[in-house]
Amino acid sequence: MKHFFKISLIIVLLFSTIFFSGCGEMTRTEKTLCYNLTSKSFAYIPNCETENSCYEKVSEMFNTDLGYEQEIEMYKLKNSLARSWFYYNKAIKEMKKAPEYCLNDEGGKLSSAINQTSQYLDYSFIELDEAIKKSFEIVINEEKLLTVQEIDLVKEEELFDSLIELRQISSEIDSGPTNSGTYYSYYYERVKEFNTLGIRKGFGQLIEEDSITIKIGREIGKEVYTGFDFKEIKIPFIGTSSKNIQETIENILFNKQNLRELERFPLHEFTLLYSTVGGANNSAIKRFSDLVKRISVTKKKTQNNLTNTWKNIEIEKKKLNELKSNLKIIQKYSLIREELLPQEISGEKKIDEIINIIENEYINLKKEKNSSKLTLGAELSRAKNLYENLVTTNNKLDFENSSELKKMEEKCDKKAIEIASTPLGLSSLESIYSEQIFYSKKVTSTKNEEKLNYCVEMIKTNKEYVLGLTDYEQLETQKTNEIRECFEHLENIFNQINIPQLENLFENLKKEKVTSENIIYFYESCNSIKTQAENELKSNPEIKELLNEYKKTNVLKEKIRTMKENFVENVEELETKSKTFDNYFNKENLIELYSIKNELLNKIKKNNNEIEKLIETKLINYFKNNYQLVILSNTIPTTNEDINSTVRVNINNPFWEINTPFSIEIKQPLTLTKPNSCLTNYISGEKTTIFFNCLDFGNNTLDFFSKFIINTVEKEKIIYATTDMSLIQKNIKLITESTFPKLLITTNKNEKINIIVDDKEIDYFFEDNKLKFYIENASNKSNINVYYYLKNLISEQTDLISEKEMGTSKEFTYKSIVKNNYEKELIGTIIFPIHINNFVNNIEIYDDKKIQKKNEVIDKKLVLKNIDFLAKEEKNFLIKITISNKYEYYFDTLNSIKNELITYGETKLVEEINKTLEKIELIEEKEIQNLIKKAENELNNLKEKFEEEQNLNLIKENLIEEIKKYEEKINDLEKYGLIEEKELLLKRIDLAKTLLESTKRNDILKGISLLQNEPLSISEEIKKEAEKLFKIVKESAGKDNVLIKLAQAFFNKKEEFDEWKEIDLIKSKEIFLELKNLYTKYFEDKNKLWTNLDPNKSEKISNMLKECSEYLDFLERELSIDESELIKAKFIQPITLSRIKKLKLELVEIENAPNSIEKEEKVFEIRGELKAAVDSIKKQTINLFNKSIDDKVEEGVLSRAKNYIDSNKFILAFLSLKNTTTKNNGLAPFMGLIPIGVIVILALILKKILKKKESEENNNKKIVLQEWEN
Repeated sequence: MKHFFKISLIIVLLFSTIFFSGCGEMTRTEKTLCYNLTSKSFAYIPNCETENSCYEKVSEMFNTDLGYEQEIEMYKLKNSLARSWFYYNKAIKEMKKAPEYCLNDEGGKLSSAINQTSQYLDYSFIELDEAIKKSFEIVINEEKLLTVQEIDLVKEEELFDSLIELRQISSEIDSGPTNSGTYYSYYYERVKEFNTLGIRKGFGQLIEEDSITIKIGREIGKEVYTGFDFKEIKIPFIGTSSKNIQETIENILFNKQNLRELERFPLHEFTLLYSTVGGANNSAIKRFSDLVKRISVTKKKTQNNLTNTWKNIEIEKKKLNELKSNLKIIQKYSLIREELLPQEISGEKKIDEIINIIENEYINLKKEKNSSKLTLGAELSRAKNLYENLVTTNNKLDFENSSELKKMEEKCDKKAIEIASTPLGLSSLESIYSEQIFYSKKVTSTKNEEKLNYCVEMIKTNKEYVLGLTDYEQLETQKTNEIRECFEHLENIFNQINIPQLENLFENLKKEKVTSENIIYFYESCNSIKTQAENELKSNPEIKELLNEYKKTNVLKEKIRTMKENFVENVEELETKSKTFDNYFNKENLIELYSIKNELLNKIKKNNNEIEKLIETKLINYFKNNYQLVILSNTIPTTNEDINSTVRVNINNPFWEINTPFSIEIKQPLTLTKPNSCLTNYISGEKTTIFFNCLDFGNNTLDFFSKFIINTVEKEKIIYATTDMSLIQKNIKLITESTFPKLLITTNKNEKINIIVDDKEIDYFFEDNKLKFYIENASNKSNINVYYYLKNLISEQTDLISEKEMGTSKEFTYKSIVKNNYEKELIGTIIFPIHINNFVNNIEIYDDKKIQKKNEVIDKKLVLKNIDFLAKEEKNFLIKITISNKYEYYFDTLNSIKNELITYGETKLVEEINKTLEKIELIEEKEIQNLIKKAENELNNLKEKFEEEQNLNLIKENLIEEIKKYEEKINDLEKYGLIEEKELLLKRIDLAKTLLESTKRNDILKGISLLQNEPLSISEEIKKEAEKLFKIVKESAGKDNVLIKLAQAFFNKKEEFDEWKEIDLIKSKEIFLELKNLYTKYFEDKNKLWTNLDPNKSEKISNMLKECSEYLDFLERELSIDESELIKAKFIQPITLSRIKKLKLELVEIENAPNSIEKEEKVFEIRGELKAAVDSIKKQTINLFNKSIDDKVEEGVLSRAKNYIDSNKFILAFLSLKNTTTKNNGLAPFMGLIPIGVIVILALILKKILKKKESEENNNKKIVLQEWEN
């Protein structure tokens, strides 16, 4: 690697030449030149005088949160950059002395200043090289982490843009820069500018690309790497890359002895280059800083988006459950969607299928989320899709607010206006035409559900009318077939059930002859009788019982769905079983149901009973496996120590009230604190059995006293093992059934530790020679992993056993003994302490069986990978390397070690190495080898010391964060008026700050322990108030499932408060304030429920009952005319008087029942039947009135009929008109004998004759229609 320090040699040459050329005394010209060169501006980085102050300034640039491993690497980068700034500032400070030395001709002092500057620049450039290298490692590793997290699946997220930028940088590192403006391209552009300047001034390309090896992490979990892979990349580090450049400059300065050549060298531009690469502003490193800060922010945004998406999903899912009752209404209007919005539904699944898909995805996604199988990108992508599907489906189901339904209403209005403005096309279709006009007027004069009901009828009638216009014969055939089917259907009904009045109507209808003139009358008459017969069938007690039993099946289906959503296992068999008899009811064939009613009823009852028992069994198993033991302690429990505490048994019942006895067994002794109404008994010994006779809906809690121990089981796993360093994962499993709000875990002490609990890094401390750390919400499901680094897990001893000269080359033979010191077998990597560089021609490694092993060279070290070791096994290796030139080999090896020593600030040994390098060919080989060994030992010591300092600084940073966190709590304590607690916490913070000044690791850890330990308890007054609020809400909700659901958030928060009230003052106070807010919200929501929902529901039912009463009065009055007269007049009776009486009695019974969904549904159904009957009477009369106008009936008859209509006596109007039209149309009975073609011709002739009066007649029709609509 060509580092910055090589350019520093040029700078030294520049200033040293001043003295060599002047032989110790400078001329005036040389003094002026010396002054000009040394007085140029150099500083383009922040001024800082200590390493700590430089680190603080660097840290201001990097406020990041990239995860544990990446932050470790970020720390190393910041440390290197800070040291670079530190040394650069020292170099500038020395250089500022030089102008005065030049003017005063103080050569000795100037020489000393230049030497010191040179050394500082060496250090500064090497550290900047390390920071740049580390930045590219971080970029490549972050790109890998985001790719593993499948951020590609959420391209709309800002984090995806960051991933694209990282990929662009990685691509440029591999393939070369582009004009993208990325961090790498910006860095490369700065280097290119400097090279261009150097070439222009005759110095050639001063900075060339060089190959370096970077470490790429192998990912585990979300935070910790399982070792590293290695990748070689080419990066143009700022330093000369060949001796030719140095020789060229030496030639200019020494051989030509031309001092003016010094002014040509771009020294000022070089220092500017340093600032544009490693400075704080407008630099490459600033671009990197902006990049990683942006990634940190967008990561947090993405996590927040995921959290918010899940919140929105739960809101929409709850809404879906409420709106599913509208599914039948939406399906009812499918004809409108098919006919008027065909383009909207092309290829679309049925809405019930969509709901099924959504509910399954909701359950599966939550299962995968809970099992931690999902990546961030996959979870967010699927969650967003689920949310969008929920919103879309809810909009379709929301009858009151559905945009689709509003669109349907608009389309219906448009179609109605179109139909109303279309003149009659064929006189033989007048009856159908009048009907569609009737419905079109009703569509435009009504709204909401009523409008859509009329729209469905309008579309059906219009389809028949259009068919008649295009193919009248086909319409006749269709109607004839429909009449035949209707007759057959009625025959089946009357064979099954006795309905005398309807049978009489049917018999009279059968006596009539079907003709072209009366075919529509026949169809409508038969259909009316059929509808009435089916209504009678539905009222049949046995059919009612059957339908009610099937309703019970549907209720069970909803229960099964609720079970599935709450992850009750194996509910698929219940789902299948609940659909056993669906086909019988989906067909809506009442005759078929009536024919098998008894057998079917028994089978459905049996099936429902079996489902209920299976549900009970599965729910009991669910409760037995899903109760929670929460420790309510006034101290923080510690693992593997005796604990005396209150244990709360918490059973959440999200289903419904359970009245089936069951028991749960808890593996610890418990003593009940107070009685519970659902608890029949409990037996306590080494374990406790609790017997329940019921379980309320919602949260159920029982408090016990208990004494127990939280045992732990520890399992170690080797993540990677090398002769240099090994990473061990210690997994700690809690052996407990309880959940702990906060738990102190103790385990054996290890060094170089990081602790990850459920993918989050945890602070730790040492006490009593034990490693200790706190975790929150601890349970047997907590994933607790302690990662620690070990030296000498695999030890090696490598010795040089022979040397063999071979001309200019030389062969070294080494013997290495490698031992696995672990108690178990493992697979390890051996790193031999043998330097490999470009002067090594051949490498051979043999094991103790004389089998040659495949080797690799990584970071100039000889490596064997994937070596199998048995427990405590020792292996021997023979290593032979051949070098082409021993002095070149030694020179490169020493130079490489020297560069690393400079990185760690070593100076004395570096000077010794420099002296050796100057005359390496004159020094004995043994002395060189000893120096290499000495330098390696010192380098290892410095590395260990640096790692300790790094670890200490990281722990200090953790303590600083803890202090900041607790200082923020001081303000909260003051805000809450907790003055004594505030003073106590202030004392702890002051002591922690004192410990922060220590250089001892244990003192820093003690500071963390001090702040985290010794919990502060909340006041008794607040505890009592919380209990009071809980009691009020509990009594208010009672056993009403709707209110319990409404209060669930309050109950959950109260549970949280109970868990924290004794161990965390601030947290419990915050929870208490949230509890009070939820208390207020509960009663606000409850009031809304009462004032907005119940009165509306009551008013809606009341209004429908009032309508029913008015319809009944109307129908009783209208149908009081003798039935024989109606039959004679061919008036289609829409309902029988006996049916009216039945409905009247049923309404009295319903009216006295309390308001409920069932009551609303029954009233709605009866209202629909009565309204259809009323509409039928009015429609028949209006259509006949319009026809009478067309038939030129006498004005007196029309006037009398109009008076009847105005008096709401529609049947009298019908009869008065019918008697007249019958007299005037004596040919009507014979119309069936006239061919269809002749009928069409006659219709056209009549249309032509009557055309003159058409306008006047249409006006009369409109007046009647408008008056009736009003």
